[in-house]
Amino acid sequence: AEAIAFLAAGLAYFNRRLISDVLTFLATLLIIPASLELLPHSVTAVAGAVLLALLVVDVLVERGRETDLAAPSNRRLTFWLKKHLPRFSYVMLAHMALVYFLVRLPFGTYETELVTQVYDAMLIPFTIIILLEDMAGIVRGAPMKRLGFSGGC
Repeated sequence: AEAIAFLAAGLAYFNRRLISDVLTFLATLLIIPASLELLPHSVTAVAGAVLLALLVVDVLVERGRETDLAAPSNRRLTFWLKKHLPRFSYVMLAHMALVYFLVRLPFGTYETELVTQVYDAMLIPFTIIILLEDMAGIVRGAPMKRLGFSGGC
């Protein structure tokens, strides 16, 4: 479910449609029960795969359309959802690192390799860079899109 959430976030960033953002947010919500092992891995994997399949269908259906299929009639609500749903998804992606460092590592886990710790530690600055990407007034001329892309690579 965690890898599917990253893939869904990338597809939603590519598509920029409201349905994609909603499906991605739902896919990233699966990170917490998957990381804390509240649900079996098979359940979170199937739920993530279904959400990813719906996202791929949405990308194919809405490609080339001028307007969103499921945009609310209230324009302010549509603007708010399009602006903040991706941010909520990125924050949920950062929960993977927060769950690891605040819950799993202090209370004992079988994942104590340096690779896991570095990966989870790098998620936090990467999430901050992604969140700052749309805030041009705060960053003032910094190439956040390039920095976010190179940080993601």
